[in-house]
Amino acid sequence: MAPSTRPVPHRPRRPPGPLRALAAVVWPAVCAGCGAADEPLCRPCAAAVRGGGLPAALAGTTVRGAPPTWAAAAYEGAVRRVVVAWKDRDRADLDRWLVPALTGSVLAALEQTERLAAPPAPAGATRASPGGRGHAGAPVLIVPVPSGGRAVRRRGRDVVAGLAVSTARELRRRGVPVVVAPVLRPSRRLRDQAGLDASGRAGNLARALVVDGPAAWAVPVRGAPPGAGAVGPVVVVDDVVTTGATLAEAARALRAAGAPVVAAAVLAAAQRRGDGEPGDG
Repeated sequence: MAPSTRPVPHRPRRPPGPLRALAAVVWPAVCAGCGAADEPLCRPCAAAVRGGGLPAALAGTTVRGAPPTWAAAAYEGAVRRVVVAWKDRDRADLDRWLVPALTGSVLAALEQTERLAAPPAPAGATRASPGGRGHAGAPVLIVPVPSGGRAVRRRGRDVVAGLAVSTARELRRRGVPVVVAPVLRPSRRLRDQAGLDASGRAGNLARALVVDGPAAWAVPVRGAPPGAGAVGPVVVVDDVVTTGATLAEAARALRAAGAPVVAAAVLAAAQRRGDGEPGDG
């Protein structure tokens, strides 16, 4: 389960400068998390999206086959409002805060996966940075969960795929070799996941995704170091995890095509109440 976000006290805002004040008249901005005026995301809501400054945590999943999943924050309160605004209210400006949040989740997934897979380090030895040890220099493959056709048409973009591309750019800036592979696609139309419990979500998603195109993990990757061959670990990314049904189906489809799926990373984890939660995961 993702950690609860720690409360961050509100600080008085400085008066806006002349240009910012003029822009606010022409394009009025409101915080996506709390509705405060004059800024797209206030400091307390931005801190909530980042998980209150805590590292990404292992999210609880209830569906068999879901990979270990790391989340930056709990999907509630301001975080939930921010994600909904980003997905369904054309708030692409929120990428500025969501990209670092997902980046933290991917780094936590890689670090913990490597730590569990690596042999015990000698006394006094230091561990390599996430994404490097044990992968023979091969890049990490990030696979976004695809949005349905209706959702893409309604939103005008595949929000998770776009977020994955921006997150990969940030990871590369931090020295982690990453390749984004949007190779998953829906094989049939799905029911709306909202309101479905864990078994309902699993049934709705059974055999719902397929790998489209060549298996990127089975061939040498352009830009990889000489001799690296195929890519390293595969990390599935999505925006929200509820029961883990979507991530389990994505992992099943990828593994069936030979991908070495090791983990998943998301922005936020829903706090389950037994009757399902809004969202796709």
